[in-house]
Amino acid sequence: MLADSKVATTRPLRLAHVTEAPGGGVLSYLQEAVAFQARSPDVAAVSVLGPEVNAAPIAAIDSPKLVVRTFEHRRGSVAGLLRLGRLTGSLLDDSRAEILHVHSTFAGVMARLRAAFSFRRPKVVYSPHGWAFSRTSSVRPLIVAAERLLACVTDRIVCVSHAEMADAVAEGIPASKCVVIENGIATLPAAPAVAAPKSARGGRLRVLFVGRFDRQKGFDFCLAVMARLGDAAECFAVGDYVVGPAEAQLAIPENVTLLGWRDRAEVVELYKHADLLIMPSRWEGLPIVALEAMRSGLPIFSTPVGGLRDVVVDGITGRLFELSDPETVAGMIRSVTRETLAGYAERGHRRFLERFTAERMNSETVALYRSIRDGGEAADRAAAATRVRQAESGAAPQVREQRSA
Repeated sequence: MLADSKVATTRPLRLAHVTEAPGGGVLSYLQEAVAFQARSPDVAAVSVLGPEVNAAPIAAIDSPKLVVRTFEHRRGSVAGLLRLGRLTGSLLDDSRAEILHVHSTFAGVMARLRAAFSFRRPKVVYSPHGWAFSRTSSVRPLIVAAERLLACVTDRIVCVSHAEMADAVAEGIPASKCVVIENGIATLPAAPAVAAPKSARGGRLRVLFVGRFDRQKGFDFCLAVMARLGDAAECFAVGDYVVGPAEAQLAIPENVTLLGWRDRAEVVELYKHADLLIMPSRWEGLPIVALEAMRSGLPIFSTPVGGLRDVVVDGITGRLFELSDPETVAGMIRSVTRETLAGYAERGHRRFLERFTAERMNSETVALYRSIRDGGEAADRAAAATRVRQAESGAAPQVREQRSA
């Protein structure tokens, strides 16, 4: 019995990840997590199902343990969501995954529902990466109700920040289902180019924006700030519009250059040559972009939403601002000195090393997977052992009578 128990608790994990989110922070998270899991001796196999735009960055993780499946991305369509549920079922059947980790809201609905009715039901972990109910909208009560209901078929909900967990509990999602594992990214192989060399550089401040050009990320506010800064600063915007053409009609000031989507290596280079990162988000989980900036020694000017409150310490690693007045934020940027930015950069990099590394995030995540699986298996073994003891003592008939009562 002891030998069997030892084998059960050391058996490598079989994992599957499902997301409907194209690119962005969810993709960056998966790149970090899947690369670690594919190398880990604690993992026997890892499968990933996601939009085809995510395929190349994930498939670049060269490992015989890794299987990548994709689908054509049509965000929010009913047919697309039904297809995601069907593809999740096929993935679970083929991969024999013991842990299903679902990422983002739309996948969180369909993949969790499909897993709940799976013949070989896996343990289900859900990462919202920023609650959809954090926005103010007419469907907010419906989203809250759906998240409460789906929590019943979820073994653990991974919140990427303490703020995200507090929001969940405030909306009636059981705290017992939630665990905080803050996002993390890999450290750079060499020391980052912090802001000291930039301090000697004259000319306009270089402001960087990285993310979707959508309302959540506050790209409209970024443009309003840059319009007021004029010749005092220039902005390089990495990303594009995602949610629809209506928001693609924003006027672009002359001091803003649109760079489109860039791969992570290119963005890291851009961090090194910028003076500050602006993040005027309206809601967030814990954005990977902020951690990448800290790692590269780039100060962050952001709104105090979600996990950004844990990343940016106002006046220490960057600045926090509200979305009330673009002129106030423009004045904040206009008046900051390069020496002050250098101090923010150095302290931000130290904060990253202390708190937001991928090694810490990934170790905690795999430990969570193992505790969920092995805890469930231990409970099953204990129940089986109890039934054997009852049968040997003649108590089994009583159990059967109780079940039929």
